[in-house]
Amino acid sequence: MAVDFDQLLVLQECDRRIRQIAKHQRDVPLRQASIRERLDSHEKALHDAQENHKKHMLKVKELEGEIEGQKQKIAKHRQQQMSVKSNDDYRALDREVATTQKAIRLLEDRELLVMEEMEQLGVLVQSRKVELGKEAEEVRLELARLDELLEEIGEQVEGLKEERKTLIEGIDPAVLSRYERIMNHLGSDAIVGVQGGACEGCNMRLPPQLVHDARKKDALTLCNYCGRILYSSG
Repeated sequence: MAVDFDQLLVLQECDRRIRQIAKHQRDVPLRQASIRERLDSHEKALHDAQENHKKHMLKVKELEGEIEGQKQKIAKHRQQQMSVKSNDDYRALDREVATTQKAIRLLEDRELLVMEEMEQLGVLVQSRKVELGKEAEEVRLELARLDELLEEIGEQVEGLKEERKTLIEGIDPAVLSRYERIMNHLGSDAIVGVQGGACEGCNMRLPPQLVHDARKKDALTLCNYCGRILYSSG
């Protein structure tokens, strides 16, 4: 069984390129997912700012309701003062009014603070919208470029597969089968050289007989450590 190592090495180089390009092909969707996560992050930032703004709006309405309730309470006390008979009762209602007015001032101070925070959040919401718009456009362009790259890679892979069909013509089926099993098992080169009496695949020193057998062109010699096919140009 003659072994054409030159042809096998050309085939291996083609397979190496296919593996490398296929890795890039697998990496592209991961890069796309990472880019989409960036956009998701900006969308979440805008959503959070909008939700916080809405909460402050609701809080302002809640405080306005409480203030109105306290004002109605004062009006009720004033109405009661018109019908009381004693000065003590009148002064007691006066104290109630004073206490309620103090409560109103506290509520109004709180309302003012919440409104200031709401105004700042409104500015933040607009800023987040602008940032999201810019990021969305950048993401759209990046994803479009990666889609084009993915298409180009697919064409390259198909081209190399067609080239591979030509390269395997004339290779002994048994040799090709052994080569492909080793390559698929290791996920790397199936054929390696012998350098300084060692396998260039696993760097283990080989027995002298294997080094000698690797020079033969009529049979496959396998490394007894990593199982790769050995060849020697010497």
